[in-house]
Amino acid sequence: MELDHKNLVKILGSFQIDEYTLGIAMELCDGSLAHLIACKRKLARWEIAKLTRDMHRGLEYIHKKKIIHR
Repeated sequence: MELDHKNLVKILGSFQIDEYTLGIAMELCDGSLAHLIACKRKLARWEIAKLTRDMHRGLEYIHKKKIIHR
């Protein structure tokens, strides 16, 4: 499974079960969204808009490749 997008963590491994390929993503990031919110307490509207756009772009990329996020 090859995914290359700036809004996705790297897939470190994958395996096949029947007709499905399952990917394992365990990359450590510089910080999670939950951590960002906990530290800042309140995000500006432009920050929320950028984070939402980035998440949408990442999901759109994998959906075009017929991959679902769970």
